[in-house]
Amino acid sequence: MAVQANDGGIWLRGDRNGIVTWDAADAADTYAAYEHQKVLADIILSAEGIAATGVAIEIHGSVNGTDYYQLRDIDGNLISLAADGIVEVRSAPPFFKPVNTGGAGGTLIVALHLAKVYA
Repeated sequence: MAVQANDGGIWLRGDRNGIVTWDAADAADTYAAYEHQKVLADIILSAEGIAATGVAIEIHGSVNGTDYYQLRDIDGNLISLAADGIVEVRSAPPFFKPVNTGGAGGTLIVALHLAKVYA
């Protein structure tokens, strides 16, 4: 099942910060892509429930909504969370989606915090 992204129109602090969440997912689920319409300065990925599922969460991005590639953190490492945590994403393509790698079950909660470039 493709798990949908939700931004609920939530942009905080004068339309500069937003939070995108995906509905709770099982390890076997896939995530639908999220397309943002903002010019972003900072992106932070957080994931919870990883230990119970045995999965790793990667964040993939695309410039066209079709071809997705694993993104890197600010140190240039490919992003893969194998434990609950938070990581800063280096790139800001217009499309994002989390990807589960492995695992057997349980519930995952994935979110992106998006900070817009000041106008």
